[in-house]
Order: sequence, then C-alpha cells, then structure tokens
Amino acid sequence: MQQNSKQKNDMSDTHEMLTFGPLGGDKPANPKDLLGVRKAPMSTVPATVLAEIGVAMLEGASKYGRHNYRVVGVRGSVYYNGVMRHLMAWWEREDLDPDSAYRT
Repeated sequence: MQQNSKQKNDMSDTHEMLTFGPLGGDKPANPKDLLGVRKAPMSTVPATVLAEIGVAMLEGASKYGRHNYRVVGVRGSVYYNGVMRHLMAWWEREDLDPDSAYRT
C-alpha cells in the first residue's frame, strides 16, 4: 500500500523519529534544536564517504607524512594544480588513480 505524500513527509527521517520522537505539536522546542538545525547536517553524510576519506588520508600520510601540511606553510598552487589534474583525469573517465594504493 502506498503512503500519501503527507505521511511520507511526516516520517522522512525514521531514525530520528524512533530515537527522539516526533517534533512539533504543543511541546516547546528544545533550545538546542533551534541552534543545531542551522549547522552542517552531518547525518546526511554516508559513513562510506567518511571511510573513503580515511583511506585517502592514510594514503597521503604514507607518501608525505601524517598531517605534513600542518608542519610548514603550503603553496596553494601545488594543491590547486593537483586537484585540477585529478578532476581532469576523472572527467576523462579515470575512476581510480593508478598511483592509488587502495583497490576496490
């Protein structure tokens, strides 16, 4: 049986509803909610994305040292050039950098 659009919107985040209960009604809003909803919604970032970032950071650490960019100043153009090379390679259908140690 299909849900109508109102039912679907009311239950858009099942996890939040099960954990904290429905929002609205006669109950006053929690002051934390009023501030928290204006910040970056980290609950929308899939855990797999964070895991891939971790793998990328590990690869960089093995090549250059962990957090090497914090030790001394960095030249922005070096990072800009690298990002552009990777973006252009991706645009030309490269899905995996050949130098990458991580293989799926």
